[in-house]
Amino acid sequence: MDAAQYTEMRGFSALIERIYHGATDPGVWPGIIQDIAAWMGAPKIILFTPQEVPAAGGFMFPHGLTQRFFELWPTHHKPMDLWAQRAYERGFVVQGKVGVGEELVPAAELAESRWYREVLATEDIFHLLTSIVFDGSDGQNPCVVCSLYRGAHAEAFDDEDKQKLSLILPHISRALGVMLKLRNAEFKQAASYAALDRIGSGVLLVGGDRSILFANRAAKNILAEDDGLSLRKHGASGLGRLFSEDRETRVAIDTALSNAIEPMAQAVSHFAQSVRVRRPSGQLPYALQFSSLASNNEFGQGKDAP
Repeated sequence: MDAAQYTEMRGFSALIERIYHGATDPGVWPGIIQDIAAWMGAPKIILFTPQEVPAAGGFMFPHGLTQRFFELWPTHHKPMDLWAQRAYERGFVVQGKVGVGEELVPAAELAESRWYREVLATEDIFHLLTSIVFDGSDGQNPCVVCSLYRGAHAEAFDDEDKQKLSLILPHISRALGVMLKLRNAEFKQAASYAALDRIGSGVLLVGGDRSILFANRAAKNILAEDDGLSLRKHGASGLGRLFSEDRETRVAIDTALSNAIEPMAQAVSHFAQSVRVRRPSGQLPYALQFSSLASNNEFGQGKDAP
């Protein structure tokens, strides 16, 4: 590995660690998106919920865009957003999708459009690289979009840029997926075991050896039923390990845990790609979703961090 590749990999590793800080601290996302923009070589970026304004429960984390842009967005800009219109018309709004502006609107058409002349040109925006973190179809998470921009005199985004964004998109989805679940439980800035106990969904904190270090009240109730999913004692530490009588399910859980414990793996899946656990009772299957946390988080430090 040459020096440039080594520097790139170190930057990637640091960025992923930074992204997972956002799982338990929403306040760090403005800094995270600034780091993403720098890694992608883009001066402007926004991570936001296009269908829900912050006052209605959505969020907007911008960098490099003017305050005026956001003040005019709901009433003036949004109705003429040619990129958004084409994205919906062409079925682009699908979880995990990554694309460039040219795939939606040819450059010549964009340059002649009112959207560019009245809005984008005033912000020195011409080239777009966008991704769909969540498409809102699962009924749990709102539609979330991460878009990066370059000016008319900058290089257009290319396939390499798309690949780079595709690498970090699953990590963004996992960190945001956890953040949204905790936020929906009136989770504020500081995480606590008491806050996790108030969440209606089952939550497990897992150690590096795959032992369960904490189970909230809902998770304990689920596991106590032993309806397709249970705990099996393993060693002296923790509550045990997740266990399923079905071998295929056990392999899927183990693979998902490995990817969460070692998030640098390029095989990391999107947060919405859950592991389904069939239940002998015939009730609807459990859906297990996995995410890393930062190596130092509110629940532990260093090797003891879940």
